[in-house]
Amino acid sequence: REQEGRTGRSLARYEAIEQFFAPATYESDGVRTTVGEIDRHKGIERPLLYFVKFIHNLFNANTTAIFACAGDRLVLVQGFSHSELFMPQAVIEARSGLYHQVMTDRRSLLIKEFTQNPDELGYYRGPVQVKSVMIAPIVLIERVIGVLAIDQKERAFDEQDKAVFDDGANTAGFILAMLKLYEKARYDVKHLSSIAELAEKLHKRLDLKEILSDTMDAFKHFMPCDDVSVARIDEVNNLGEIIMSTYIPENTTFSLSDGLVGFVARHRNPIIKEDLNKGGLVVFKKDMKTPNTSFVGVPIQQDDDLLGVVWLEDHQRCKFNEDDVRVLNIISYQLSLAWQRAILYDKVKELSIRDGLTGLYNHRHFQEI
Repeated sequence: REQEGRTGRSLARYEAIEQFFAPATYESDGVRTTVGEIDRHKGIERPLLYFVKFIHNLFNANTTAIFACAGDRLVLVQGFSHSELFMPQAVIEARSGLYHQVMTDRRSLLIKEFTQNPDELGYYRGPVQVKSVMIAPIVLIERVIGVLAIDQKERAFDEQDKAVFDDGANTAGFILAMLKLYEKARYDVKHLSSIAELAEKLHKRLDLKEILSDTMDAFKHFMPCDDVSVARIDEVNNLGEIIMSTYIPENTTFSLSDGLVGFVARHRNPIIKEDLNKGGLVVFKKDMKTPNTSFVGVPIQQDDDLLGVVWLEDHQRCKFNEDDVRVLNIISYQLSLAWQRAILYDKVKELSIRDGLTGLYNHRHFQEI
């Protein structure tokens, strides 16, 4: 909690300063940008946006764009342009061409007199006058994670421009590294705080339905996903039973031999699947299709007792990672303690209202009824 407090104060200071220097609209002065509003978390989006704008103004460019690598494609993340033909949602195939060359060689490219078709740049729809182009890889810890591109329609870039542009691409890599560290710290603080709050709630609950409801609310708060489900596991009969879910009817039963949930239960190990469409994977029951693509599941166990399985699903591919598994494991442990306490409470409650010899309700409970 002390570590959480220190990090929280540090992030609060960062965000306060960030808010103080909040930018004006970027649609002014005829400049079009990819960013209508800052997505996800402004702490990581806005500094990069400022940097792209700085490069754009430094070279008095027609268009400046920063791309993220996505397999064999490049996705336009942020950009500024004076052209009405600029495409803010550009996605470029990078199996060949200028970008492929830059990414493969890990070296910047200067084209003083651009004679190629402007379509090769990938971010214009229609004919555009382009005089000169510079493209550079953005490298993060020996890995190319993106590309910085800039073009000019009035003058040709020279070697001095290229040297400055190379420094800009290197700086972009360092900025992204620092912003990713910031985002990781913010992620950890958010999860630590949520786990602490959930643990306090669970230790006050004795009803299993309330315990599971609190747990699912916590998931929706700090691990955004489309669906959350919890199943009770009966290892003796090789069966699972849905006891709470955002899309599966309660009391639905399934065989532990059918799908990923059963695999988690049988092997008592977490599982991550990035794309459920590959290989025809089954989540929990053969005849029940899921609308989602990503999956992560962990067992709920206390020592040798397996109580159940909790799993998350999302329509987006590659949604979950090892950090999510780590958090899920911590939560499942807290959930297992509360679950066992609820079971014990139910047993004690049952013993307190029945006669030990006959098994009938005792006089006090009879009067209460």
